[in-house]
Amino acid sequence: MEDVTNCATRLRVSVKDEMKLAPDSEFKKAKAHGVVRNGKAIQVIVGLSVPIVRTQFEELLKK
Repeated sequence: MEDVTNCATRLRVSVKDEMKLAPDSEFKKAKAHGVVRNGKAIQVIVGLSVPIVRTQFEELLKK
């Protein structure tokens, strides 16, 4: 992972190797509304709870 930000409804992540990303179905199993991929940039459509998801995501990265 290189960078993580969010807008009102999406978690935006830039990755080093997009081939290591899980398939969209895995994100949807985790309650994502959808996924937008553009090369090394991925947007996970979360909804208005995205600030909470971002905080949890960043905590997981620290481990």
